[in-house]
Amino acid sequence: MVKETKLYNTLGVSPDANPDQIKKAYRKLALKWHPDKNQDNKEESEKKFKEISSAYEILSNPEKRKMYNQFGEDAFKEGGGPGHNPFDIFENFFGGMGGRQRKQKVSVRPIEIICNITLEEVFNGSEKEVKWTRHKTCPMCDGSGFDVKDISKYTCKKCKGNGIEVIIRQIGPGMMQQVQQPCRVCQGTCYNVPIDKKCKTCRGEKTIEEKMVEKVMIPIGVETKEYHVLEGKGHSVKEAEEAGDAVIIFVVADHERYKRNGTNLSMNMKISLSESLLGFRKKFKYLDGSEKIIERKAVTNPGLNYLIESMGLPHRVKRNGDLYVNFEVEYPGVLNDENKKILEGILGTPERCDDKNLKRVNAVITETNLENAKDDNMDSDDDDDPINGPGGVQCAQQ
Repeated sequence: MVKETKLYNTLGVSPDANPDQIKKAYRKLALKWHPDKNQDNKEESEKKFKEISSAYEILSNPEKRKMYNQFGEDAFKEGGGPGHNPFDIFENFFGGMGGRQRKQKVSVRPIEIICNITLEEVFNGSEKEVKWTRHKTCPMCDGSGFDVKDISKYTCKKCKGNGIEVIIRQIGPGMMQQVQQPCRVCQGTCYNVPIDKKCKTCRGEKTIEEKMVEKVMIPIGVETKEYHVLEGKGHSVKEAEEAGDAVIIFVVADHERYKRNGTNLSMNMKISLSESLLGFRKKFKYLDGSEKIIERKAVTNPGLNYLIESMGLPHRVKRNGDLYVNFEVEYPGVLNDENKKILEGILGTPERCDDKNLKRVNAVITETNLENAKDDNMDSDDDDDPINGPGGVQCAQQ
């Protein structure tokens, strides 16, 4: 026994109605009282439509229906009542396609602009001119695409200017589904305007191209893929409430001298064998355009990493990075016997093993190292002869 029957009466079903009977009752009443179909009596139809939707929301949910049967509408007061939009319920019931057409918010995808910059610009910070093209609403036709002042007289009679048409199709025995689709007469444009009435400025495209130029500040220490947003500088179309944005994406080019790792820099410096042994005083060009000097009096071993603090890239919050200098020692190609004797007298006699019982190995000069060496075992063919085939071991000719 139920406490009250008001919601059942609203749908015109008995308290013992099954879920299918409740669905059928809602379908019939919702289509009958939908405000879009009752323009002459819209106020009353909206009120009735809300009552029908509220009743269906409760009675179609087993838990809510149980509460209603036991406590009546009091169970849904003080925040416990139905809170869904009646038109959402209608659209969900009819597959999300039927019902009131509500204008959706249109957003414009931002324009992405690549800004190529140098490491010098990253170090010093600078201003750069960036150019791009955007689309904006045609000022001549105000985005309609047609060269007529009063477009309303061309309103599509099929969809009545909605751009959609509602069709009902059978999805099963005794079951119908209401769906909406773009109007087949106006192709969803809401108007039937003759082709010769197209806007001469945009040629019916609704938008025109606009060349944009903007000076952008390059942040000091910026890294590749960092970006800067220019709000409202992107595409501008009539359907959107606001113009889109233009996104400047910075891409830092590789440098001929310096390599970058975050805010730290590294560079290679070539020195002669004499400089590596006796010391040197060499200059190099820095990122700010000035020339700096590195001086060493001690022996400089090949591959020595030399750290110069705070001479890396500047950081917007933390301290500057460091500069690492890797010294490459260039050895003389050939030494004559006289020079060899001089060096031997200074550096000492090289070690020579005179054990004749040991076998001497022969090596060749190559630029290949372990990292890029080819592993012959990885390239062997399983179908080759393991002894005499192309991938096998070849016997040496005596």
